[in-house]
Amino acid sequence: MLNKIRTNPGVIFSNIPDSSMMQRFVNGNKLLVSGLAESFSGNRTGFFSKLQQAVNENPEDQEYPFLLKFYGSR
Repeated sequence: MLNKIRTNPGVIFSNIPDSSMMQRFVNGNKLLVSGLAESFSGNRTGFFSKLQQAVNENPEDQEYPFLLKFYGSR
């Protein structure tokens, strides 16, 4: 549901200096939200798959590798 009601960042923010970086962030965040939905549905494998896709989509974001390590150790 959260991914369906998402707003384009350009509507809220102006003068984004690196639009490709912002797009990677948005794409990674969509994958994170999808992964959380998988997790809440009890699909742990789907959660890790979406998180790994988020890492690949947005490698400069350190939150995704952290989450993989954090939840992978449980």
